[in-house]
Amino acid sequence: MCGAAEADLAGALAHQAPFPNAARVVGKLLQAAPAAPEPKEYALNRYDFEAERHYKILDARLGTERYMVGSSYTIVDMAVWGWARLIPHVMGSPDAWSRFPNVKRLHDEVNARPAAAGVKRLRNQYKFKTEIWMRRRAASCSRSWRVWG
Repeated sequence: MCGAAEADLAGALAHQAPFPNAARVVGKLLQAAPAAPEPKEYALNRYDFEAERHYKILDARLGTERYMVGSSYTIVDMAVWGWARLIPHVMGSPDAWSRFPNVKRLHDEVNARPAAAGVKRLRNQYKFKTEIWMRRRAASCSRSWRVWG
């Protein structure tokens, strides 16, 4: 029989499973859906629904535990923070936080950590992702898929 710590970890890992899918779905919603050819209503509706469904799973888990993997702050919480900060953008409204109060609680807690401030500084200092996204957008607008050339 395993001890309490092992049982807690096993249970937490079972709840962690949706997170990689949430990251994938939100990533597709932010990057692929806007570049989809018309009509794109199906693509946008599909990824809106899936993003909300995954955020609800995360919110339900955080409603029973302080952190994703139980009572200890882990790299999983850092990863959730990275995607959770996009909720207002992904859901299309600053009020979207009200639908995920437990994710908002975790977001705010992680956001108050010094390491989160460091991430924000780096994001503002290095704009490489913005440049890549702008090239992709320009390529998709011109119907050219040669993004890297």
